[in-house]
Amino acid sequence: EGRLILIAEDNPVNQKVALLQLTTLGFNGHAVANGQEAVDAIMSGTYDLVLMDCQMPEMDGFQATKTIRMGETQTGGRVPIIAMTAHAMDGDRERCISAGMDDYISKPVDAKKLQKVLNKWLKKSGEIERISLSSMPKKDPLGDEEVPQHTISEDPINIARLQRTCGNDVAKETLEVYVS
Repeated sequence: EGRLILIAEDNPVNQKVALLQLTTLGFNGHAVANGQEAVDAIMSGTYDLVLMDCQMPEMDGFQATKTIRMGETQTGGRVPIIAMTAHAMDGDRERCISAGMDDYISKPVDAKKLQKVLNKWLKKSGEIERISLSSMPKKDPLGDEEVPQHTISEDPINIARLQRTCGNDVAKETLEVYVS
């Protein structure tokens, strides 16, 4: 009965993180590696929502969204499309919205922010409200304090932040994908 969410993301590590976060939140996910695959998946499948990376090979998220929206004018349906992008500069949200996307979430995707966006766009009679993130660590698992924001970009992989953001199991699986 879980909702099916399409993840359009070209980076395999980011795909794995998103799929694991969705599983943790009680959703089913399916990942594709570029915008054309996202368009094809939307045309051939039933998805409740799309998490769309903006920069992908072959067809970027902006063009994929425009193509999906053009197809929806013929079918009459509309799937929520949420931009997932590492760009968090002024004007990026507006660019995503003007391309036909419904909302915007910046990377790295925090599970609590993801839950909030999913609640907003998938809520039907309160059924999504039951999802709980109580299993997610609130503090840095390696110490008693939150990791200061300035340390996040200092190391190529901030394991403490990954564990705090995603939980230990998701962090372990993500690191395994990254190393491989």
